[in-house]
Amino acid sequence: MYFLVQANVYLDPDHYKIFDALEELSIDYHVINIPPTAEKIDFETDRKDVFVYGSVTIARLAKQNTDWSPGSLYGGNHLYEV
Repeated sequence: MYFLVQANVYLDPDHYKIFDALEELSIDYHVINIPPTAEKIDFETDRKDVFVYGSVTIARLAKQNTDWSPGSLYGGNHLYEV
């Protein structure tokens, strides 16, 4: 699994903890900044096992990459502790 992690998530004070978990588990990841007005994720990869982690914006935009699996989980509650 390859994690694409949004850098600019300000509403979740524990967002940074994802990096500790990814490092501890030796999971590949890339950090990306997503502007609120973005119309697509400006990131290219040949990998198909991509999961996005961040705001509603990145979850919504991940749907455009239909070959990414699982892509995103868009369930309304994005707090790290949940």
